[in-house]
Amino acid sequence: MTVKGLGKLAESPIFFDAEPLPRGPHELSREQVATSQRNRLMAAFAELMAAHGYAAVNISELVARAGVSRATFYQHFADKEHCLLAAYEQYASQLMASLGPLVTSAAPTIEDFVHDVVAQYVAVIAKGPTAARAFFVELDGAGPRARDRRRQERAAFTRLFEARHAEFRSRDSSLGPLPTIAYEVMVDAAREVVRDRLDTEADPDLLALVPDLTAVFTAMFHGAS
Repeated sequence: MTVKGLGKLAESPIFFDAEPLPRGPHELSREQVATSQRNRLMAAFAELMAAHGYAAVNISELVARAGVSRATFYQHFADKEHCLLAAYEQYASQLMASLGPLVTSAAPTIEDFVHDVVAQYVAVIAKGPTAARAFFVELDGAGPRARDRRRQERAAFTRLFEARHAEFRSRDSSLGPLPTIAYEVMVDAAREVVRDRLDTEADPDLLALVPDLTAVFTAMFHGAS
């Protein structure tokens, strides 16, 4: 899947402050300048990777798209892989942070909890389809370190589901136990369904997946009873 017609660096809910710095004198601090440069480089990397795959991303095209010099790139990142891992770290962290409040929310039933988590997960991904294509479709082709970081993300989501299921089971004796691999299966299933839509559809309606994913995962939780 490629993203055709890359134009002006796109705004992203993940890579904030990605707009070019003002020309001429300005009052931005050195830290603000560095943050802007770093975020523009990560945003540009995600867009180029979504369009062409990891192997085709080169530093010359990357710095031109981000509007910085090659020297500036190496001030922030040791190499191309370092830039990718930093970009994915920020993407995964923002995705997980968006789900954090749901871990302690007062959802009255496990159905409500599952729906809220799935809806939030899909909504955040849908806000940035280009970054999502980079990190869902193209990431596995970026080498073992990138795949290992993806597994860390899966483990974090697995722990979230497992902990909340245990909390519901403490209040509802009709819910039985599940092996840890069941939560891994749910996380992998959600990711694979989203990945497939991003890979095969130019403008996928990811939010349409929420009811079916909610039904499947809720059935899995109740199936242990």
